[in-house]
Amino acid sequence: MANTSSGTEMRPIPPLKTYIGDAVASDIPGSAPLRIKDQTIKWFGLLAKAGPKAYGYTMRQRLELKEVSLEPSCDDPENMSVKIINELDVVPGTSSFD
Repeated sequence: MANTSSGTEMRPIPPLKTYIGDAVASDIPGSAPLRIKDQTIKWFGLLAKAGPKAYGYTMRQRLELKEVSLEPSCDDPENMSVKIINELDVVPGTSSFD
């Protein structure tokens, strides 16, 4: 089988608890179905793919997933949209307003 590696090293993704607390999809509040909550958790995992020096990797460690809801779209009430609410831990040195 041919080597299809792009030369970049795959880094392991840290455990889910680093970015969603100890929650699993069924523990996350909100009206979204479990499959959408599960996909949201997986999306948070993608933030880790670039490794510890990447913005998304360090940012997700300070995010806590609070709610995933399904509601009518503001732009088109006939369609549904997903609302994701996160809590962000802001620490000194992480904003341009310091």
